[in-house]
Amino acid sequence: MESHKRIGLFGGTFDPIHNGHLKAAKEIIEKLELDHLYFIPAYIPPHKTNLGITSSHHRLEMVRRAIQGTPKFSVSEYELNKKEVSFSIETIKHYKSLFSPATDLYFIVGTDAFLGISTWKRVDEIFANCNLIVVSRPGYKLKPFNQIVRNPKLFKEFVTIKEGEEYKHYTGHFVYLFQLSSIDISSTELRKKIAAEEPVASDLSPSVIDYIHVNSLYLKNRPD
Repeated sequence: MESHKRIGLFGGTFDPIHNGHLKAAKEIIEKLELDHLYFIPAYIPPHKTNLGITSSHHRLEMVRRAIQGTPKFSVSEYELNKKEVSFSIETIKHYKSLFSPATDLYFIVGTDAFLGISTWKRVDEIFANCNLIVVSRPGYKLKPFNQIVRNPKLFKEFVTIKEGEEYKHYTGHFVYLFQLSSIDISSTELRKKIAAEEPVASDLSPSVIDYIHVNSLYLKNRPD
């Protein structure tokens, strides 16, 4: 792991992981020339604790199958093994401890999550410990940066490099706002399609579809 100098951290529920996730990850690696990217399935996402998330071992296995054969992709069990609420700053600090100080971390979030970043745990430490990549999601329009980072003191810690696209924190870390050409796919809609036995072959990798069928996932009475 020490050989990697630019590392992407892609957290999420991945319930299920779909082609939109994979395409976004590939575009980010290309745009920022990352050495490696880790998919980090969340055990209990802070804002989704009551939504009946699929068991962690199923979500982990689906990610493993989806990224198989892509050398620059790995899946991390860090948050799953904690078996508690997952906070971004704890994951970021964990990865900082694994790599040399020269390593740059790039933490990937969707626009929907970024709109609420002022409510995140120890948000000032997040900006101070990694770069943030905010990827576009259909239906979510980003407000001006100063309205997202609502704390005036925190906002003053940034310099605008390119309005609406790139901001630099005083620690040298960046926030990048990316409009990616990723496929417009929603995990929520996919679960509904699978439950209704509608086709999803264009949205999921064949190995993930096979796993879903074998384990009867996303049915009303799905197994754990």
